[in-house]
Amino acid sequence: MYLVLARKLRPQTFEEVIGQRHVTQTLQNAIQQNRLAHALIFSGPRGVGKTSVARILAKAVNCKKGPTPTPCNECESCTAITQGNFADVQEIDGASNRGIDEIRSLRENCRFRPVAGRFRVYIIDEVHMLTKEAFNALLKTLEEPPEHVFFLMATTEPHKIPATIHSRCQHYEFRRIPIQRLADYLNQIVENEGLGMDKACTLLIAREADGSVRDSLSLLDQAAAYGVKTAEELCEAFGLLNSQILERICMALLQKDLATVFDLVHELHLRGVEPRAFAMQLVEYMRDLLILRITGLEAGKRIVKLGPDEAERLWPQMQAIPITLAIQILDLLVKGLSTLQFSQAPAIALEILLARIAMLQESIDITRLISRIDGLIAGTEVPKPAATPSRPVPDSPAAVKSPVQAQAPNLTPGPTPGDQATAIIPETDTVSETVLAPLPAKDVMDFLSQKRPDLASLMNDCAIQQQNNCVTLTFASNIHCEIIKSEPNLQALEKLFAKFYGKPQQIQIKIHHDTERDDRNQLASTGQPVNEELKNMPLVQEILRVFDARIEAVYPHHKPKSAHKT
Repeated sequence: MYLVLARKLRPQTFEEVIGQRHVTQTLQNAIQQNRLAHALIFSGPRGVGKTSVARILAKAVNCKKGPTPTPCNECESCTAITQGNFADVQEIDGASNRGIDEIRSLRENCRFRPVAGRFRVYIIDEVHMLTKEAFNALLKTLEEPPEHVFFLMATTEPHKIPATIHSRCQHYEFRRIPIQRLADYLNQIVENEGLGMDKACTLLIAREADGSVRDSLSLLDQAAAYGVKTAEELCEAFGLLNSQILERICMALLQKDLATVFDLVHELHLRGVEPRAFAMQLVEYMRDLLILRITGLEAGKRIVKLGPDEAERLWPQMQAIPITLAIQILDLLVKGLSTLQFSQAPAIALEILLARIAMLQESIDITRLISRIDGLIAGTEVPKPAATPSRPVPDSPAAVKSPVQAQAPNLTPGPTPGDQATAIIPETDTVSETVLAPLPAKDVMDFLSQKRPDLASLMNDCAIQQQNNCVTLTFASNIHCEIIKSEPNLQALEKLFAKFYGKPQQIQIKIHHDTERDDRNQLASTGQPVNEELKNMPLVQEILRVFDARIEAVYPHHKPKSAHKT
């Protein structure tokens, strides 16, 4: 009868146990120092060596040369324990012997001295399956057991063990085996057994086993029976997805190439890949890409399930992917798993999910957006100039813009009721074919920037002239002009200019004729109030993009009556 690899290669010494050195070294030291506890709990994922270590420990305390940290596996006791017919070592399945009667029987039997060995060892597998009454019956024996008895309890769910049991035992936690280490172990077995599989096969098996040695050996046995030699044959035998297909789908999603995504999904459908299984593997693969993107190449290799070569190949592509977009995609995939689980048409649900992901736009952090808007209002953050700036008069000083003027922000007044954007078209006070005055003096602008930076940012595109206790502001932008004309801003400027010049000043606001004439001509010719300067403002464009909105119409703003001369 053929002996499967999981049984054939079961470790017989502590040194043969893979990836649990923190447990085996502690147990060996405890045996050597005669400090081994009478009750131990071994917890961890399935197939990582809990029961195997318990059997090795039973051999270590009953070996003819022992107790010893290195059982000989040659004496009668070691041989009998390996074969499972040693009278003083009993393995109890906690799932099928979970009642109080079985535990009472165990309590009665443990009082008797060993028959063939040095100690009586009780290995209780899946101990968390015992009933509450059974645990209570075991309490007193665990606290004060006979000196010739050891209790070794294995479980995959230690949180289900009562705290009263935990407090009477030493707890050893077993870990999953790293993917690459498990793949190296499988490569060694393939070489020793002459199976002829390539390393891509063993890496894929190790990834599918999810850190379980027993699962990986079972998959390796099945692959050998199928005659697998390459990763493509392995995917066909087990119905797995090749990492290259997952990579193509993920990259198509990140690049918003919906046609390629649907083509690949259709190919998988023809191969009989179940939609839920595909979505789960896609989630795991996308998670690896996200971890790789966040942690970097070297740190990511230790975390992700990707092979080192695959991680290095994907690393340059992942550097260009925004982290926020990758998180959004992974979040949608995880939420889509529950939808697929209960969907009556999982294939269509999968296509809809992938379509949503492909059409996804990178989100903007609302905190960052608010701080940017606050910066614009305060004049501390300067956006790019509008796409269609107003044209200055040829050969005028304004025709050559200074760096400050070229970066002047375009701010709009507060929103009007309703959902439509509103443009402001000045009504009066234009300047005929005159030349703009020189740019504002540095001292004036420095003073305004210190006292009211918001107003100073609005006046970067205007010229200032002061004569006979009158300050004339000539704007090149009608939008900034209208904002300055508002009652609160005019009052604030009057106080500031009076303080700067040492006496009250009258304010006169003008606007260069070209900007207003272009706006009015456009309004007259189209019959629709449109202001391209407002529509092309960076802040307006950012709001339209973030909220997926559009401008339906732009209407002129009729300013309220003001007592100030303008």
